[in-house]
Amino acid sequence: MRSLFIILFSVFTFHQIFSQGCCSGGSGSPIAGGASQGVLKGRQIEIAANYQYSGTNRFMTDDKDTAKLFDYLYTNYLYTRFAYGVTDKLTMSIESGYFFNKTQYGLQKSDTITSSGIGDLIIFPRYSIYTRNTEKTRTEITLGLGIKIPLGKYNDSTKVFTDPNTGQKYYTTSPPTVQPTTGSQDFIFYGFLYRGYPEKKFRVFANMLYIKKGWNSLGQKFGDYASVGLFAGTTFLQTRCNFTSKR
Repeated sequence: MRSLFIILFSVFTFHQIFSQGCCSGGSGSPIAGGASQGVLKGRQIEIAANYQYSGTNRFMTDDKDTAKLFDYLYTNYLYTRFAYGVTDKLTMSIESGYFFNKTQYGLQKSDTITSSGIGDLIIFPRYSIYTRNTEKTRTEITLGLGIKIPLGKYNDSTKVFTDPNTGQKYYTTSPPTVQPTTGSQDFIFYGFLYRGYPEKKFRVFANMLYIKKGWNSLGQKFGDYASVGLFAGTTFLQTRCNFTSKR
């Protein structure tokens, strides 16, 4: 029996972006490092890890600045994915993320609220509806339908006051911005288009992602998430590890 293992570690990139909701309570997309999620070959295994740092200190309405709600928010996030090619057309993946921290600094540093912990479990099958391979090109169209199951905290609390006479502590629910998960079960709809040129080691691909958010037990529902991405890449170094067992 021979299986092919692929281990991926994403490249760390840092850049400034302007967007709405990227660090808001809805947390945008729970998926990180999924720019090229097509299907694997049958019995192929992929283990991938992606580190993501994000931070914001600006609030905008459309393309204009608006009043701040807090001074600064930043997160450190590690996302892992385990995928297995059930067949050449069907890939099943189990994915999850862990926040090392989600930290919010209040206006004029009036307070600091922070949390950490596991986020969501994502079960994400993908199926290739069209594949065409020639000597010079490779084309793939893949569709995916997944579900996001919350594992982490979404109703964590923060101490706001201690009675000096009785010593009793009073807590309030932390804002959604620092909760590791929204606490809702969401559905994920996914599309992937790939065009590769093996001889030139060059490829272009696009993905489309839509997340239909659900309600959590607190009666909260965050906004749905949609994204479209276009990417291009080339291969500089490729390494394969083959594991063979004999009986």
